[in-house]
Amino acid sequence: MTVREHVEHVLLVLGVGAELVCCLGVLAARDVFARIHYAMAATSVGPALIATAIVVHESVKAPGINALLVAAFLLVGSPVVATATARAAGARRLGRVEAGLEEVERG
Repeated sequence: MTVREHVEHVLLVLGVGAELVCCLGVLAARDVFARIHYAMAATSVGPALIATAIVVHESVKAPGINALLVAAFLLVGSPVVATATARAAGARRLGRVEAGLEEVERG
């Protein structure tokens, strides 16, 4: 095995390990807000390591670029989903939805 293959395997094992830890964290978490924490980690740490392993394997060809784009999309898009989930969970816990900015300005 070459050094490149060793690096690829280490990155892949670390990425899959990070995903497994995040999945176990989601299962073990006590409330929705703790679960969101682990779900957010699952969309940033693991995919970045796995995408890097794909780039090491494929170099900068179409599969490597696609992997980087997917990892970037997860990294950018997941905070939107986490925020919406946390707002919905907070509204459910409080039994109400906070007023929007337009309603506050109208008084």
